[in-house]
Amino acid sequence: MYEARPAVPGDLDQVVALLEQMDRALGVPFDPMREFFTWIWSLPWTDLDRDTRVILEAGTVVAFGQGTWQTDRGGPLTLLVRVHPDHQGAGLGASLLSWGEALSRERG
Repeated sequence: MYEARPAVPGDLDQVVALLEQMDRALGVPFDPMREFFTWIWSLPWTDLDRDTRVILEAGTVVAFGQGTWQTDRGGPLTLLVRVHPDHQGAGLGASLLSWGEALSRERG
């Protein structure tokens, strides 16, 4: 059973691990993202409750979504969505895309 909720700072390790697993599954070099997410999650205009979603199974992050609004330009929303290879085809990506579309409408 899956649970969806906003990310919290304590999810950072699992989000980074998910991104690394995705890169490995695609056969591309891992792009270190810890510093990026540490930075982006600490910006004053980033609201983790509004701008992020994690989907967990048994307490483990298996999918992640992050919406980043280009504040200096009044938009657009850049959406990052990743689903662990073992959980693809379960509708998690579609769920995160729907969440991202709603976030984009909310943000204008």
